[in-house]
Amino acid sequence: ERETVIRYNLPRLKDFHLYDEVLLRSEVQNVRQLGYAARNTGVLEGMAGLAVPILNREGHAVAALSVATISDRLGPSRLPMVVELLKREAAAIGPRINPFDPTLRRPSQTFGGS
Repeated sequence: ERETVIRYNLPRLKDFHLYDEVLLRSEVQNVRQLGYAARNTGVLEGMAGLAVPILNREGHAVAALSVATISDRLGPSRLPMVVELLKREAAAIGPRINPFDPTLRRPSQTFGGS
């Protein structure tokens, strides 16, 4: 599933000149280790974003909870607090996800993968 998502999104990310395939794969591994994705620069100057996975009952990522803000509000001193807040909320949402929702079984088929 991860390979399908990477193949599907890589051309879009290249359009923003943010990632090549090696960097994207490295970022995916880093996100898996940290348990969240954060960028304090990116597509829009002065903007920052943070996302945490929402896990289903089996521990598989089926969605994400994210915030976007101005970079000054998501600096190094505040990032850990916001990460923990989002992780707590994601943990509360995960068990409520309907395991029979067909879009969660094969999202790559639902959202444009092959």
